[in-house]
Amino acid sequence: MTEIELVRIVENEPDFLDLVTYFVEKAAKAVAADDINTPNHAQRITLAPQILDNVVEWARKFAYGVVTNATIAARVDVADILAHPTEVEFEVNAQFDAFALIQGE
Repeated sequence: MTEIELVRIVENEPDFLDLVTYFVEKAAKAVAADDINTPNHAQRITLAPQILDNVVEWARKFAYGVVTNATIAARVDVADILAHPTEVEFEVNAQFDAFALIQGE
């Protein structure tokens, strides 16, 4: 898909945003169970409650990153993306540290 098509998915596809929201909330809640030796633990544990306080806003931020994943961007349409939720979850989890490190600066 083109970049414009991917942006339109984030902006106009509530099912996609709902899926991202679900995985963002799931990731934020999972941080509480992180081992203290998990890389970037301090930043992650600081970010998690911020996400849970406003998960919809954070989900939108994550969603833009999700659609930049090459595998997801190669899907033919939003239905194809929704048919592969583990790819969305993988990308949300991959972005969590990036957001945590940015917030921790």
